[in-house]
Amino acid sequence: MRNFFKNTKTILSNQEIATLYSKWSLQKFIGLDPKIKIPSGGLLGHFRHFSEFYYVNNSINNMTLKREQKLAQSLIQDGGCAFDIGANVGVFSIMMALSCHNTNIHAFEPIPSTFSILQSNIQDNHLENNIIQNKLAASNVCGYINFTDRLDSPCQNKIQISENYHFGNFLSDCITIDVYCHKKM
Repeated sequence: MRNFFKNTKTILSNQEIATLYSKWSLQKFIGLDPKIKIPSGGLLGHFRHFSEFYYVNNSINNMTLKREQKLAQSLIQDGGCAFDIGANVGVFSIMMALSCHNTNIHAFEPIPSTFSILQSNIQDNHLENNIIQNKLAASNVCGYINFTDRLDSPCQNKIQISENYHFGNFLSDCITIDVYCHKKM
């Protein structure tokens, strides 16, 4: 109950958060999936809860995504390829695929719940032919890495150094980019 009041106080004390929360809540209430528009014209959705929606929205608005889009367009040749390692929900993969047509984007996202959202966002933007989806971690070795998967707070997902397995931990396949390229290309 204390968290509820703390979260309510945070939302009400910031007009931007309050407005965004109202939009989020209304859309959820009427059965819609709240979406975030990215500068390249793509849409992101399927967020698990408001804090994830807010984090992605805030990250997009506070980033220089338009500058990064121009950089990607200048560096990635038409028909080339790019890698999005730790693709999360697909902000950069979708931005690159929409900005650099005929480019193959290799998206790596090892967290199962986040990978599912990535897949949905790629499908919603009709980019299945441009973005190769990999439920893998890119690493300096091939094998397995222990991750946490915090459904209640995805921003806290991370590599778990400890060998002790706890609720929410899982092993993810990992691969080096060299090995991946040798197998795929």
